[in-house]
Amino acid sequence: MNSRTSARRKLLVGQININNLLGFAFGVTFVAVMLVFATQYPNPTPSQLFTFVVVLGLAAAGVGAILPGVLGIEWKGPGGVPAIRAGGALALFVLVFLFRPTIEGATVKFVPPAASPEPIALSYLAASDSGNITQAWSELDDAAKGIVIGSRDDMERMYKDFVTRLGQVQSRKLMGTGGAESPPGYPLGLYRVLNYRTKFANDGGKCRLEAVTVRATQDLIWKVFSHLISPTTIDC
Repeated sequence: MNSRTSARRKLLVGQININNLLGFAFGVTFVAVMLVFATQYPNPTPSQLFTFVVVLGLAAAGVGAILPGVLGIEWKGPGGVPAIRAGGALALFVLVFLFRPTIEGATVKFVPPAASPEPIALSYLAASDSGNITQAWSELDDAAKGIVIGSRDDMERMYKDFVTRLGQVQSRKLMGTGGAESPPGYPLGLYRVLNYRTKFANDGGKCRLEAVTVRATQDLIWKVFSHLISPTTIDC
């Protein structure tokens, strides 16, 4: 073997880093998987969507491992305290997760359920009116638990502190509905707000406004997301 051939081989060996090569191979593989997901699951469920974001992050990290340059990110939590610091391929993975809400919002296309949301709202209200907090809690959207209300005990405490003082429901009339899709600050989904005018026994002939918000995702099932009762009364 002459010196020129030996030098060329050393140069080639020096240019190939096995870690970068494997990272790139994994990245390309994950990109291929994403293409399959995109064609086979055009409207993914929440669990599938989480898997997509993870795979997308791994693909970005794998491809980014061989790109020249330096990337570093720092995300600060409450109070300005650094919560995440990452560099290189890991930074790309974290970056994908930081943009997760935007990615999810652009990926999912929600279809309104064929069923009316009112029976779901009335079932929840019936449980609340009767003081069956366990039933009312079970009918609450899982996405609302810990966001709208912390726990079943919190729900029962709020019921005892406020709702029981109002007395029995004497009448409840649906006044109108509203809706939105994935409003800012809320979990993704279709939202419908059912507004009621409700008369309670202890309000001296007055009424209160009630708002029951229901939410549906790709499972096409309405679930109660929140229930609000106005602290002030109005004429019936």
